[in-house]
Amino acid sequence: MPPTSSPEPMRDAAAPEITLVRVTGAPWIEPARQILREYAASLAVDLCFQNFEAELAGLPGEYAPPSGQLLLVFVGFLWGLQFPVIKKLWTSTFVLVAGGYSAILLSVFYLVIDVWGYRRWATPFVWIGVNAITLYLVKEVVDFPVLAERLVGGADSALRLNVWHQYGELVVYVVAVLLVLLLARFLYKRQIFLRV
Repeated sequence: MPPTSSPEPMRDAAAPEITLVRVTGAPWIEPARQILREYAASLAVDLCFQNFEAELAGLPGEYAPPSGQLLLVFVGFLWGLQFPVIKKLWTSTFVLVAGGYSAILLSVFYLVIDVWGYRRWATPFVWIGVNAITLYLVKEVVDFPVLAERLVGGADSALRLNVWHQYGELVVYVVAVLLVLLLARFLYKRQIFLRV
């Protein structure tokens, strides 16, 4: 039997009859083994050729929470002392560093969105995600930084020189990102999606 003090269940309004829990220690492994054995027994095939029992004995094994992301970044930069980290060439050091950072961000987003249940802040990512191809194509036609620069004032405008000072370039790119987000929101609210 699993311990009586269960971890906090993941919140999911779409499936209220299912409660997902994060397996956090040895007392939770045996019930998981029992469920997997019951599933294997219900199949019409024998899973012995897949080392099923060895996998069960080694749980969590490969199914443990991800780790090693910082190690990838560290090894990438360490190796970068001999073999430079170059994005345009996709050097192996760049792949290690980018993979490490990507895994770190994936872990953080999983923790915040799926485990803690804070989803509202990620709504702009949904807008972009459902229309990624459209936004990419529009970006090829519309130069958002040039449009943003016209909105916040050109390079020599009084607004940019007197208000934004040395942050003028940053303001231009923040406004450009906001313009893309406004377009993505507009398309999402109107249910306009480009399908391939």
